[in-house]
Amino acid sequence: MRVVNFLSSIVQRMQREIVAYAEPIVQLIPPLWQSAAGENMYQTTILVLITKVVEALGAQSTALQSFVAPLVRHSTDLNDPAHVYLVEEGIELWLMLIRNATALDTSMMELLQLLPGLLQYSSETLRKVLKVVEGYVLVDAVGVFRAGGPAIVEALHALVSDTSLTTRATAAGYNALNIIVQCVPFDIAGKSIVDSNALWTAFTCIHDRKEAALALVHHAGFLSRIAVHYPQMFREFMSAQDAGQASMFTEHWVGLFDDVGNVAQRRLFALSFAVAVATTNDGILKALPLMMPVWNEIMSDTGASLVYFSDVDDEMPDDYSDVVVAENERRRKLLSADPAHKFDIKQVLTDSMSECERLNGAERFHAIVAQVDAAEFEDFKNQLN
Repeated sequence: MRVVNFLSSIVQRMQREIVAYAEPIVQLIPPLWQSAAGENMYQTTILVLITKVVEALGAQSTALQSFVAPLVRHSTDLNDPAHVYLVEEGIELWLMLIRNATALDTSMMELLQLLPGLLQYSSETLRKVLKVVEGYVLVDAVGVFRAGGPAIVEALHALVSDTSLTTRATAAGYNALNIIVQCVPFDIAGKSIVDSNALWTAFTCIHDRKEAALALVHHAGFLSRIAVHYPQMFREFMSAQDAGQASMFTEHWVGLFDDVGNVAQRRLFALSFAVAVATTNDGILKALPLMMPVWNEIMSDTGASLVYFSDVDDEMPDDYSDVVVAENERRRKLLSADPAHKFDIKQVLTDSMSECERLNGAERFHAIVAQVDAAEFEDFKNQLN
């Protein structure tokens, strides 16, 4: 164990400079691991050493995946008794490997089957397990979803449906779901999300409004993300609700806009409201007077088009950016491609209002618009022009 601790200290101090000596260190690990069989504390120190090596190697650690994956499995498989002692260090190693990966080999894909169980395992490891899920999707969204997406979505739905969890845990669960929606095309992920009942859970929570607004905004943010990325699925789901349910839901949904502080999230909500009005559902259209001030505010906010990178993982060390760049860059690309930043909201509104008029006919459309405060509607028209 002293040898392992000594090597860990060297790797940590040398950081990138250890790359030239990484191979002989890696070659020492199999005999060390074998000698530590049955000694959980010893194995824990070896996992910590490997994590530091992976961190130091950065993107080059992708070559170690087939070597490291069996150790991750041994440490995190809930059917392996060793997980009781090794799971936290195993997840830490797994997360570091994913963050630095430039691709995923078969051994890494096979680990996906462990994630649904780990999502339900312990609140102490939950946050990092969710980061592993996100990391996988950011590396290879389509490949990962095809390999294990439906089971992961089911587990995430179970997580966000658990009323015993803290608001922060629910928010983290929805963040993973949102990244899936952002990265995986509808034709691949849509059915699994519908089958999981995640839409109905979020809809019901907002409709019933039994939770505090701080919690409800996360349910609402998920449905807004669905509306913007999978608009047809959202419209079909809403069309299945009767006017009374749709009216109550939409009123509460729009009302939550004032509880959203993040600029990008506010734009996302505004965009999703625009998607929603391309309908004949009276329950939704009755909320047009509530939506109009939201759109006017967003259109008049000149700062709303800026890209903010606050969601880039704050656990990435600032002074280590030359090593752990892979996931940082993937998250930045995800943010810059977000419709909340990329879409021209004026064009989206123009198209949605035109579609609303086409669906309802000119006479009914003008009757719907007549519900809106005259000054708000005049401001709306002026800003669109």
